[in-house]
Amino acid sequence: VSPETMELLLFAKEMYERTGGYLDATVGPLIDLWDIRNGGHYPTESELTRALGLLGMEDLVLDEAQGTAYLPRPGMRLDLGAFAKGYIADKIKALLLDRGVKSAVLDLGRNILLIGEKPDGAPFSIGVQSPMNAGDLLRVLALRDKSLVTSGTYERYFEHDGRRYHHVLDPFTGFPADRDLLAVTVLSDSSLWGDALSTACLLLGAEEGLKLVDTVPQAEALFVRTDGTVVTSAGFPNS
Repeated sequence: VSPETMELLLFAKEMYERTGGYLDATVGPLIDLWDIRNGGHYPTESELTRALGLLGMEDLVLDEAQGTAYLPRPGMRLDLGAFAKGYIADKIKALLLDRGVKSAVLDLGRNILLIGEKPDGAPFSIGVQSPMNAGDLLRVLALRDKSLVTSGTYERYFEHDGRRYHHVLDPFTGFPADRDLLAVTVLSDSSLWGDALSTACLLLGAEEGLKLVDTVPQAEALFVRTDGTVVTSAGFPNS
């Protein structure tokens, strides 16, 4: 694998351990099974059992010296959706900085990464959208040189028998995460960390998610519960 892929896989291993297995990059078979990107499929019990049997980040064999990655069981598949966009954003920022860019907003869709500040020296104003109403903002933050990433359960989903099933899948149950959360926004220095933490917190829930965020320097988070109430880490800015 490429050095970039190896870097991502090593990070995915770290996040797997930090989250007690909840953020599992071998979740690919579950993602394929639910097929939410193509309208959704509600799995049978046997389908779910088979897919869950193909998960296990501890089985991923990495050889940094040789630059190789190995999945031992047929049918296993990696999915780096919780990491790749943030990683790419950080690489784009590094490239632009190398080329002398001093002020920019990178918008990769729910993933904002800032280079410096506005040319006039003022901070950028970045809004945190309400998951309850797309036209409302929960906060408007004055930011310089930061990453702001939001992950949510309210945009990518399908309905089956009157119930909504979203795309953030719990590797222990095989079902969409059920943690009483609509969205998590992470403010951090690194978009990679923001991407991973926002998804991990949806899987862990607010209480355990706050504990995880507290272990990462320069990271803060805002949680929106399903009833619309907001919980934040101690250092998340009010405005």
